[in-house]
Amino acid sequence: MAAWSWTGWDEATMEPWASAEGFRLRGDYLWSVVLHAAAQKLVVGIAIGTFVVALVVRWVHPHASWPASAIAVVVSMGISSLIVGVLKDLTNQPCPWDLARWGGSFVPGSGDEASAAFRGWPAAHASAGFGWIALYFAARWHERPRAWLWLSPALLLGLLFAATQHVRGAHFPSHNAWALLIAWLSAILVHATRAALAVRRRKMPPL
Repeated sequence: MAAWSWTGWDEATMEPWASAEGFRLRGDYLWSVVLHAAAQKLVVGIAIGTFVVALVVRWVHPHASWPASAIAVVVSMGISSLIVGVLKDLTNQPCPWDLARWGGSFVPGSGDEASAAFRGWPAAHASAGFGWIALYFAARWHERPRAWLWLSPALLLGLLFAATQHVRGAHFPSHNAWALLIAWLSAILVHATRAALAVRRRKMPPL
């Protein structure tokens, strides 16, 4: 991903969607309202609903196995979103639409970075889609041979969200790739923690 950024391909992929006046699809209803704002709210709503339902089922049926997996998925998504949000605040990286070459006001190397408040890296919208990659790790607890099939929803949704922000000028491709990596590592963290706790419970003597 670092090599991709250094080659200049990030900028080259933005050119078809931009001009000196900016990105023509930035305010387009389909891309801005439907696939960005509304889709993000829908994903957050599904995650919250899944978490609540899983808690209720866990309480009513303590021996059911799937609620723990559903909770793990939502927790993983939450960790991924938190990391992305913190990095966006700390790194102060501009979005493509912030750059002067595409209608923005920022000129790289001008020294204005210190006074700016950019939140361009990593890509938050793509992370909302890629966050569902935790479904793969959850599926490994239940149907290991076919767990890889659960990668499809996350990758498709993540790529759709990445494309949405790409054509609007919000993120470079590398920003979206970093979001995928963060989502993957967050899912591994939750999965490994869950596995370690399961091993520990099995080794502990009954209370």
